[in-house]
Amino acid sequence: MVWFVSVESVDRIIYPIFQRFNLKWKTRRPLHIYTSGSTSPKSHSVTYARGNQSMMSWPLSDSEPIAGRLTLRLSVSTFVLATAWIVLAMLISHLIRCAYRGESLSLFNHLIAGRAEHPLDEYLARWNVLTWSGLGAIFSAGAFLIVATRPRPLWLVQFGPPVCAFLLVRALLWVSFAAAPAHEVLSHHRWDGTPARFATSFNLESWSRWDSGVYLSIARAGYEFYPCDIPSEGAPISRQGGRAGTESWCGNCPWFPGYSILVWFLARFRLPELAVGVLLSAVFCLLTLSLLWREFLSAERTVKNFLCLLFASLFPGAVYYHAVFPISMMTFLILVSLHFARRKRWAFCGLAGAAAAFTYPPGAFLAIVFAAWVFYWFRDVRWRDKLWWTATVGVLTTAGVALVFIVQRLFVGAWLTFFRAQGAYKEGSFGNPVTILFHSARTLFRDWGHPGTAVIAANTLFNATLVVLLVAFAARAARRSPVEAYQVIFLLVFWVALLSLGEWSQTRKQALLLPAVPLARHLPGWVLWVIVPLSLLLLLLEGTMFFNASLI
Repeated sequence: MVWFVSVESVDRIIYPIFQRFNLKWKTRRPLHIYTSGSTSPKSHSVTYARGNQSMMSWPLSDSEPIAGRLTLRLSVSTFVLATAWIVLAMLISHLIRCAYRGESLSLFNHLIAGRAEHPLDEYLARWNVLTWSGLGAIFSAGAFLIVATRPRPLWLVQFGPPVCAFLLVRALLWVSFAAAPAHEVLSHHRWDGTPARFATSFNLESWSRWDSGVYLSIARAGYEFYPCDIPSEGAPISRQGGRAGTESWCGNCPWFPGYSILVWFLARFRLPELAVGVLLSAVFCLLTLSLLWREFLSAERTVKNFLCLLFASLFPGAVYYHAVFPISMMTFLILVSLHFARRKRWAFCGLAGAAAAFTYPPGAFLAIVFAAWVFYWFRDVRWRDKLWWTATVGVLTTAGVALVFIVQRLFVGAWLTFFRAQGAYKEGSFGNPVTILFHSARTLFRDWGHPGTAVIAANTLFNATLVVLLVAFAARAARRSPVEAYQVIFLLVFWVALLSLGEWSQTRKQALLLPAVPLARHLPGWVLWVIVPLSLLLLLLEGTMFFNASLI
């Protein structure tokens, strides 16, 4: 038996059903999933069936009515949560006053008995910092979710998420400052180790710890190089660790000048060096997140891309992106170098590498990364061309290191002072990466009761696990995409090289691995949902250690 059905009548029945779900039956189009976050939506796109892709890779809805309803609900939820936080903060402030005088509940009185080492006003000032920073974190998180649900305007999609992620991490770092033990937080760290004063408010000096003073001293007075036997009052580094009598050299020559020169230049406009350093770090951190979102995640509104952006902003050691250190400047220059490499702009790639090598010693490793990438990816290109490309980028990157030696020669009148001064510091020692990993694992389980050493060891092991996961899941994509291939090679070279530089300041050094975060798009969704909260926990712990000057 054969049934004849009118197609037009069926269309008239089905069309109203799909209209209810805001789908256009007549002009329907397939879902586009881009195989690489680095590819443009206008090119190299591949259409996949919805059933073969993870839900986290689906683009979020572009429907204005749906986005409007979500925005309203998120806005109301944010204001309700902020109001509840303010009420709770006022209640706790009252409890602090009563407990300090012994007039609160017996439980609170017992907890605070004998622990009051500062006046009541100082504790209340610290609580005010926590109140305002918590309020900032609530509004920043709400703004991030609202921006993530808005498909228009275009400028909001391209610039809104990185700005909101930056503000969120900034507020969380203020929370970690306020949550630090009151007797350990200093307004700044002195070189002789004595406490400066009890910090009751968050200020610019809160971002300056340890080597921050060295970078500011280079910006203020240039390089200094002198025997450690000679007392040098007021110098940034002298007579540390009992080096007097060892015929070693002290000074600030082991630190590269790129960041300090920018501080010096902007300080010519009658700005304090410390304020300029904080501003530069914040600007470069924001530029790094913006470049990562727009160029390497293509500003695609998918759940995985938003998680990758959050992970980048919370990356282990993220406190150094905001502090007076050249780490955020380095991550930005590394991404710029990759940006020009994938466009085969070798001269600009080399100049970005030179700027990175002039700013921080590991920047010189970019020449190795580029050479390995060229010989791996361009296997069909003539050897003469590959050697020319490698020589161009390698020579320019090496020129950045050579320029450091020239600058130091102009200031102190001697060559290779960087290597001569390294002997007086732990920075000059090399280590075995495997030994360092085993030592970190042993430290984590042995010193679990000592949060300082345990957190640093956990950071090293977390990064090691992350490297293994990223390389394992991105290996297939690295065979198809030059950008993923470059990022995998960068991750392996920098991770091994930074571990080889010894255990000293590993948290700060491994923060340079941030440019490899786009590889996390290849991880399973549940793995991303695990590593982002873990990164948040590490950020709060490392922020607390940084502000009490126990994280070097």
